Amino acid sequence: MGAGQWYRTLLRVIVLISLLPFSLAAQHNGDRQLAMVYVAEASSLLQRGEHGAAADVARRGLQFAEDSSDLHALLATAHLPSVERTQQVLEAFERAFEHDRFVRLDATDVAADYARLLLRVGRPSDAVALLESLRVDTLLYPDLLYMESRALFALGRVRHGEQRASAGIRVYLDDPRFFRLLLERQPVAGYRDYLAVRRYERDSVDYRRLLLTYAERVNPTPHRREVLEHYFRGGGEDALASLLLLQDGRDQAAELERFRRLGGDREHDLLLRAYAALNGQLRQMLVEQMRDFEGQLIVDSDRNGVPEQLMDFRDGQLERWRIDARQDGVVELDVEFREAVPHRVEQRGPAGFSLLEYGNYPEVRTIRFENDEVTVYYPIAERLEILLLDPETAAFGDPADENRLPAVLQPLRLHPQGLLVDRDAVERNAAYVEHFRYGAQRPYRVTELADGVPLRSVEDLTGDGSVDHILIYRDGQPMEGMRDLLGSGRFEVLEQYRDGRLYRLSVISEPGQAAEFYQEFNDLEILRWDFDRDGIPDVEERYFGDQLIMRLYASGADGVFDLPIGFLREILNSGIIE
Repeated sequence: MGAGQWYRTLLRVIVLISLLPFSLAAQHNGDRQLAMVYVAEASSLLQRGEHGAAADVARRGLQFAEDSSDLHALLATAHLPSVERTQQVLEAFERAFEHDRFVRLDATDVAADYARLLLRVGRPSDAVALLESLRVDTLLYPDLLYMESRALFALGRVRHGEQRASAGIRVYLDDPRFFRLLLERQPVAGYRDYLAVRRYERDSVDYRRLLLTYAERVNPTPHRREVLEHYFRGGGEDALASLLLLQDGRDQAAELERFRRLGGDREHDLLLRAYAALNGQLRQMLVEQMRDFEGQLIVDSDRNGVPEQLMDFRDGQLERWRIDARQDGVVELDVEFREAVPHRVEQRGPAGFSLLEYGNYPEVRTIRFENDEVTVYYPIAERLEILLLDPETAAFGDPADENRLPAVLQPLRLHPQGLLVDRDAVERNAAYVEHFRYGAQRPYRVTELADGVPLRSVEDLTGDGSVDHILIYRDGQPMEGMRDLLGSGRFEVLEQYRDGRLYRLSVISEPGQAAEFYQEFNDLEILRWDFDRDGIPDVEERYFGDQLIMRLYASGADGVFDLPIGFLREILNSGIIE
């Protein structure tokens, strides 16, 4: 190659290298522009109420711009109506603000939705931290100011919450949400509060909520009835308003019909209050109608449209009760009933997962824990009782008794102390415990217990159903064990323990014969071989850590090691022991 040709080739390489960053930048900009197309399409789908399609579009757009806050926020918003996807929504919102690259969407609007969800799932401190991280004056944004006030109240910072809510009342004269925050903190409302409520009158959902909040805090008087009728004339559809009218005692038959039309008979807490408010004839009619009820009831105590409890009934009997107190889509307590008493209880929480199965309630038949591993305890009969239900609400009576109150119309509450599962108490009262690996059908270890102290354990290390290891305990510490290394059904290895630590191994390859190999674990690890299997070791090796320091041979049949070979600093030392 000539000098000129070589120079031209080098020049081309330099030009290509210099253009490479521009090419990559162009591709990056092209991906971002394409991602904006997905943002526009997902936004359009959300406006039309097509949440599933919007989520799919946003997810595809993230393939071109993983750090697009707009796409993460749209994905979260698309899944927001689904309570079961709450954890996914929280993660999507978190990623949106982690990248902090909003282009088409307003970060303050997204933050308001995120803060609202954080408050719903019981994380007010995170909501406050989010609003503070925006570095904006929340007084300029009514949604952010409202969320900040709610979060401060939830954190117990009442004075600060009242200050922010009062500021919202002064600045946003037509927004009833701030006054409702203050009104919710009053157990009883007065006529001056009503005059303040009427200042916000307009055809809006927020005004109707304010009107109902006021009516809840007024004694049953003609004035309250007038307020509630005004609520219905304005388009209100909350069954709670109908319940308040039922409690007035006037024209209950017609009001009961409206109560049921608004879905009040599908909310357990409202249904109980309606039953208590009805007169004798209507009450008996409700009992007959609900005796064979089949379907699902909910409890939505904060009236936000996300139930904290779900109750499934069949033929008038409670079959399942699910509690999602945090309203985050994770059921903390899932109770299955059999013949009106708890039979199976799943509990989820920070400590992990537990599953109780009752025998004769409240006797526990089995209890399963899932933390780092899966353990299943089998309590001694009649030794372990765990109360789940409040005794005052658990007397459903005999299902065959025609005079009993239907389960649908009976209060249902957890024990005042909640479901307390003391693992130490479970161990003390268990006959044995099974240990499982995740996904395994068979336990790999079964341990027999006495007052919580292990007596004997059996292990299946290969998962084939055979016994591979047996360990005997004394005073809670291992004493001796046996291992089947070959899966032959015979135990070739014997173990001896001292102070809970493995002290000695003996290997017997032929049944009925003496051990042919020994290993001791002390400061020095000792290995011995008995080649002729006469019960007298022939060779001994001593190790310090992984270093062989001495080998000894027994030349006679007396078992005396009379030929030592030392290995010190890689120098072979040998000698005859006299």
